[in-house]
Amino acid sequence: MRNGLLLALLFAAAACDGATSHVYGGDKLDTKGCLDPYSAIDVIDGPSTGQSCAPVCIVDPSGPFTYASTDCAPYPVGFDQSGTAASCATALAALARKDFCLVDGGSSNPLDAAPE
Repeated sequence: MRNGLLLALLFAAAACDGATSHVYGGDKLDTKGCLDPYSAIDVIDGPSTGQSCAPVCIVDPSGPFTYASTDCAPYPVGFDQSGTAASCATALAALARKDFCLVDGGSSNPLDAAPE
């Protein structure tokens, strides 16, 4: 009970300072051409603007990791969202066909899947 009260007080104190931030996330492009599960890319100042915007390719210049995301702007500072990186076409195509990497090494909707 005491730990719960302490935790509630910490959250209340954090809420009082007026600072707002949210996680900007996306699906990381795997070397197999599928997307790894949604993960945090960066923490953005300000309230969340939603996850229902047009798909965008975000490239981490220090990685370089490529992410496909439908999170709305603002985008992570220092990341390239121009869509010009060679890996962007692959990432956005995988997102469009909902091709997510599976634990067994396969993917949910591979590009080379035979039509049914």
